[in-house]
Amino acid sequence: MKFLIILFLFMFSCKENKVKVKNDSDPNVNDSISKNSVSHKTNDFNIQTYLKKGFQVIDEINADLDGDADDDKIYIASSQDEITNLQILIFKNNSGPFNLWTKNDLSPILGQREYKKTVTKGNYFTIEYYRDIEDKYNLNNYLTFKLNDNKFILHKFSQDTYDAINNKTLPIKVWTEKNFGTLTFDKLLIALLTS
Repeated sequence: MKFLIILFLFMFSCKENKVKVKNDSDPNVNDSISKNSVSHKTNDFNIQTYLKKGFQVIDEINADLDGDADDDKIYIASSQDEITNLQILIFKNNSGPFNLWTKNDLSPILGQREYKKTVTKGNYFTIEYYRDIEDKYNLNNYLTFKLNDNKFILHKFSQDTYDAINNKTLPIKVWTEKNFGTLTFDKLLIALLTS
């Protein structure tokens, strides 16, 4: 029951898009376990080895997410297909080499057209994205994650809705961990769809 509000919200906002859950043996995922440690001081870091086939980086965010005075990296990647879920990768900086910290291959954000930006503050980061629902509603969505015990947990989901038909802004809706429980960054969409 605790996921019904969020589940309904994502199902409503995703229009009629179907989500394909990929497993680790999916040939469309170009995932390199052997290259999970890369150095930002040399030229051997190639983000392409971590991206799904046909994906490219559309945004790179440098921020100290764990408070160790070294900037970590968040990469937002997309394909040319506007209805494909974004891939989001987070790399931890270990005083030189970067290690793949976590990733989400099936984020609820669909393509470059919906993605706006990622904002960081301390051990929190917020992914902002926009969704237009059949020219009736314009939704500004904010997914906020916090680092807790070396895992990124969904802290808050908020939504600013503009009703285009009635030409008015609706009250901002906010859901927190009290509403949806503990959702880890890497399992976000899968958990929402299966709960």
